[in-house]
Amino acid sequence: VQHLVLAEEARPGHIFTVDDFASFSLHPETELLLLDMGLHKIRSKETYWNDNSGLHPDVAKYLKMKCPRLRGIGMDSISMNPWKHKELGR
Repeated sequence: VQHLVLAEEARPGHIFTVDDFASFSLHPETELLLLDMGLHKIRSKETYWNDNSGLHPDVAKYLKMKCPRLRGIGMDSISMNPWKHKELGR
């Protein structure tokens, strides 16, 4: 299990890209990756679900390359795909 703090404070609507992960040393044996986007701090607000942060599709390929044994990702966002950017998840 590896835990990454991507943002100390919530960044509503932010789309995390490969560049956001580049500064982290990802262990190739990681099977479970926990992402802290700072959204747990606004969980009781409408912004949490209406303007949530998410991951750009290229992040999946990048993580699989860096962590070939990766089996799961957990995060403090309601979805990997930002509500206001649904086209990214298609």
